[in-house]
Amino acid sequence: MVLDAIERLSLGEVCTLSMGESETSDQFMIISRCKPSGLFISIRAVGEVEEYDLVDSTQSADLIECVVGTRMQTLTRDALVDVKQAVLAAEYYFSTGGRLPSASWRRSDERLRRMADGEPVHRI
Repeated sequence: MVLDAIERLSLGEVCTLSMGESETSDQFMIISRCKPSGLFISIRAVGEVEEYDLVDSTQSADLIECVVGTRMQTLTRDALVDVKQAVLAAEYYFSTGGRLPSASWRRSDERLRRMADGEPVHRI
């Protein structure tokens, strides 16, 4: 089920998937399709106050501007992950409500701090 939903997302059949207790919940997972390529995952897990982005540690952490879901947004390049990474993280969250321990994560507010510090943002 998770794999089918994420594949539909990566093919552009839907823009965003979300999981959580409710739309106003303190715990959630959002997976968005990014243009031109990749998936973006943000999680606030059970018992956590901060949001975290799944990152691909093999990519650079440069700030980039891209379309996330349907909105232009600034992310780090390494926050664009592939279907395999997304499925592993989503299945773990779906089963436990937590972040996949074997994956790399970065606090979401770090990119906002870097933007506020004037770090350049690249368009892709």
